[in-house]
Amino acid sequence: MNDKWAKLGFASRAIHAGSEPDPVHGGVNPSIELSSTYAQPYPGSLASCYDYSRCGNPTVMALQRNLASMEGAKYALAMANGMSATITALSLLK
Repeated sequence: MNDKWAKLGFASRAIHAGSEPDPVHGGVNPSIELSSTYAQPYPGSLASCYDYSRCGNPTVMALQRNLASMEGAKYALAMANGMSATITALSLLK
């Protein structure tokens, strides 16, 4: 869990953890990212850590940080659909 949120109670973490004020516009809640794809200088070269929305986007990252904080975990995963979650869970088994 992020040390910044560790000292807060569960309700405070549920509301605040995972979101930081937008450095450009100052919004205090994470915006909903509607883009499905992200610009790349050329195929296979990422301009940021995002390439396709199902693989992750700023909204999903905020959700994952929030869930991890509420669970007292270092990381959390959010999947695009149930099949992704099932395959991920099964791939962790021996």
